[in-house]
Amino acid sequence: MIKILGLLLLSMGLGACTSPETAEADKARVIASGDNQSEAASMTLPAPLTANLVAVSSAVKLGEPVLVKFSVTNRSQRKVRLLPWNTPLESRLNGDVFTIMHNGAKVLFVGRKIRRPEPTDADYVALAPGETLENTVDLAQAYNLSALGSYSIAYTPLVIAGVPTFSPDVAVEASDTELSIELTE
Repeated sequence: MIKILGLLLLSMGLGACTSPETAEADKARVIASGDNQSEAASMTLPAPLTANLVAVSSAVKLGEPVLVKFSVTNRSQRKVRLLPWNTPLESRLNGDVFTIMHNGAKVLFVGRKIRRPEPTDADYVALAPGETLENTVDLAQAYNLSALGSYSIAYTPLVIAGVPTFSPDVAVEASDTELSIELTE
């Protein structure tokens, strides 16, 4: 199932390493939010990046790590810079970047939130054409997963001060960024 989520602009401050001409072309691919969502849903230009979320196991014993693998693939023909802050690409979740539901209620984020200065060039990671960045994170370290039953999990990018932290310069297509995990005894 492929979905384009309004501004699935991952939580990364993503910037493209491009000329002004290609940056302008990329802006045409931006998936808009707010009043422009219906217009964005009808865009047919491919997004240069694809995000994916996979459960390491669909059934986990209560109290054990709940592992999910998150990846971003550069489908463009040029290098793209990613800022992995506040994304599942960091070694530990530093923000509420997943919407987790259990019995119709949103699960509480109990992880840490980090305030950082403005990023420098050294904070970005380059993603070559065709390259994939991936990381596995334990949702149980950051969310209250203390009840038995089924949990639905969806990647939800952070928006800070009204600005998506995945750059508006490059669009991202969400491919399988929703899943379910069962917590058992």
